[in-house]
Amino acid sequence: MTIPDKIGDFTTRQTVSVDFINIGNDVIESGYDNIGRFVNNLFVIDEAVTVLHDGKVQGIGGFVALWEGVAECWSIWTVSAGKSHRRSMVQSARLVNEDYVERHKIWRVQATLKDGLPSNWMKHIGFEPEGVLRNYCMDGNNAIMYSRIYKEHLKLKVV
Repeated sequence: MTIPDKIGDFTTRQTVSVDFINIGNDVIESGYDNIGRFVNNLFVIDEAVTVLHDGKVQGIGGFVALWEGVAECWSIWTVSAGKSHRRSMVQSARLVNEDYVERHKIWRVQATLKDGLPSNWMKHIGFEPEGVLRNYCMDGNNAIMYSRIYKEHLKLKVV
């Protein structure tokens, strides 16, 4: 990956498995009742990045390639990142997304967000809501599917 070592308030590194333990329980409610279960359910994490502030894990995010040209992105953020480091959080998400998309020539990136959670940051990185996924979350709540289309990478012309 060609992610900068520093983005705003954060330093970055390739994710290692212990990061999922170190993020602790201070995570923003996500609809996942157990972070370990969430990670185990990601069949193949294609790439992941960890962001830190003062040596503490603030967020982890990455991609799962679904098929050529299409990927699902995911992230787990701490409450303190959401409150104190919102600008760096958005910058990190945008840069990691753009880097992955460019290197893999992705034309569609999608993400799900538990219905009712703040979604402005998704819009700041260029994602648009597509629809409601009923009873999608582990706790039975709905989720919203977001996507971002990169027309410059499309193989077929959209009419």
